[in-house]
Amino acid sequence: MAKKNNPISIIEDSFLSLKKYLETNISTNEAVFTASFIIALEKETKQILEICNILNQDADFIQKLNETVNPDFSKGLLFKAEHFFLSDIIDLYERESGAKNEKQEFVLAYYYDALRNNHFADQNSVNELNQLIFTENFKNLLVKIKEENKIRISIKKNNQTKTKTKNRQKL
Repeated sequence: MAKKNNPISIIEDSFLSLKKYLETNISTNEAVFTASFIIALEKETKQILEICNILNQDADFIQKLNETVNPDFSKGLLFKAEHFFLSDIIDLYERESGAKNEKQEFVLAYYYDALRNNHFADQNSVNELNQLIFTENFKNLLVKIKEENKIRISIKKNNQTKTKTKNRQKL
């Protein structure tokens, strides 16, 4: 399998892009993003969704992932691969120190909308999107996304179960 078509390489590339987006500082007097940036995000998220679709077809894999989820948090529902990816993306976003800029916030919201709703922003609406990210409604939605999409896992130590928010080691 060629490196570029290897699912692991696609995931690694996507997380490296995310890391780059999260580390980007922008000037407030310029557009936060362009149509080409939205096209690049769409390409990345579609690749992740393709991998999620493949992973979701493996019932054993999904069952194993869900065994780590705190039952009080899951309320008996099975999470799919895209839920775990989104939780990891939120974790990556929150690990980035300092105040977040609008581009970082947009990337998180974009990945949420793509992974949870299979919806992709229209690159022809760049001006509207560049205005939207400065609104209070957008900021409130971002808080809701972060709060409601972090998967809580159960950690078993000495027959005791502890709950914590899912964290990954360095990428």
